[in-house]
Amino acid sequence: IAEDIGILKAGLKVMDGTELASLTDQQLEQVIDEYRVFARTSPEDKIRIVKALQNKNEIVAMTGDGVNDAPALKAADVGIAMGSGTDVAKEAADMILVDDNFSTIVAAVQEGRRVYSNIRKSIYAMLGCNLSAVMIVLISLLMGWGAPVTAIQLLIIKVVADGIPGFSLCVEKSESESMKQPPVVNGTSIFHDGLFKKIGTISLVFTVVTLIAIYVGKFVSFNGRVTPSREIAQSMTFVVLGLTTIVHMYNCRSRHSVFKTNFFSNKLLVTTTISGAMIIILLPMIPFTATIFGLVPLSSYHWLVIGSLSMIPLIFIEIQKGMNRFGRL
Repeated sequence: IAEDIGILKAGLKVMDGTELASLTDQQLEQVIDEYRVFARTSPEDKIRIVKALQNKNEIVAMTGDGVNDAPALKAADVGIAMGSGTDVAKEAADMILVDDNFSTIVAAVQEGRRVYSNIRKSIYAMLGCNLSAVMIVLISLLMGWGAPVTAIQLLIIKVVADGIPGFSLCVEKSESESMKQPPVVNGTSIFHDGLFKKIGTISLVFTVVTLIAIYVGKFVSFNGRVTPSREIAQSMTFVVLGLTTIVHMYNCRSRHSVFKTNFFSNKLLVTTTISGAMIIILLPMIPFTATIFGLVPLSSYHWLVIGSLSMIPLIFIEIQKGMNRFGRL
């Protein structure tokens, strides 16, 4: 039966209760990876199998329906009782499989992986933007350029361009290959697989791009028609930092190119990013709101620079993904 349903494959072995009883706990731990099927086991044997796997840092799920399964259900990391099982098994388990369908367990594992992956995506999006904001402020002050944005401007960016769109990543759909990935080992940091390095790299990109915007607004004159000023620099910084953050949200959706991902599959993200981009763009364009938030209208030259700079994070990550150097989220 195990061969027919794909549990027992070439290179893996079968052990029965008699052979298991002849092994010590230490011996069982050493050879358990070689075995896929344990037959005619006692309640004590089941607990030994669970403990041996746990001692190898495995997360163990145990399914059962009878009274004799209760001790192992209790010992496992996740005890799963059958809906048609005994009351003793149900009380000992962490959850009950009401429909007695093992495919439901697979669906639950897939959902768990989706949630875990989306948490990492949100962390990548939010920490990358927030870390760069700190670096931009520090570098700008150290260079004597003054504060690149005011407190209220930064707050708007954090809410409409970072916070709300970042949380929208939490409803991202599961990627097609999620169940083909190896499980995360117990105790592994959520920053594994180079996530912290990804955050540092994109923060550096954000910082360089925004510093260019500050420099252009504060020191560059376009054909003598536009006089640079601190106010223009702050307005450019506000828009560039906001738009680059919004654009970066689409980098965070998948390890694959943004052009290979269904743009509208996450409608909440599309809604929040479009709304956030409109707010960021319109605030300096409308005289009333510009005055309230300390912004000034920008020339067409400035908007051209802003549009070019805002696409750099997307281009940078797309190059990494194209070279297979981005990794998984």
